Amino acid sequence: PWIDPAGDVVGLVGVSVDITAERLTQAALARSDERLRVAIESTGAGTYDWDVAHDELVWDARTKAYFGLPPETAPSYAAFRERVHPDDIGPFEQRMQAALADVHGNGQWRPQFRVRRADGGWRWLDTPGQIHYEGEGCQRRAVRLAGLV
Repeated sequence: PWIDPAGDVVGLVGVSVDITAERLTQAALARSDERLRVAIESTGAGTYDWDVAHDELVWDARTKAYFGLPPETAPSYAAFRERVHPDDIGPFEQRMQAALADVHGNGQWRPQFRVRRADGGWRWLDTPGQIHYEGEGCQRRAVRLAGLV
């Protein structure tokens, strides 16, 4: 407020900023997120996202269900590893390390492996994804691996 010598409020000083563009961008992003969510749900696929640099793993509820985990469970590589068929985990890990190290490649990743179902049987999963890199030349490194299950 702007106060005169007698202590009375005689005016107001403020700043207004036009945030129309920001609001339009937020609305467009929300529509895009909704389209992606509907598209993924329509396929029956789950999603995974591994922040390689910080070793943080995110699975949606459907991916957790494919691995026999309750929705509230935090995913971990240990939980993944103990559910993958013993004959598949070694080749999977070798391919993953090679793919992460191939900084000159296109980053496409499509492993297939078996996981144990809740009834004790095995289910084959196809898990296409994309490795994301940052940096250039010899400084290029894998920072993220995200995809579908």
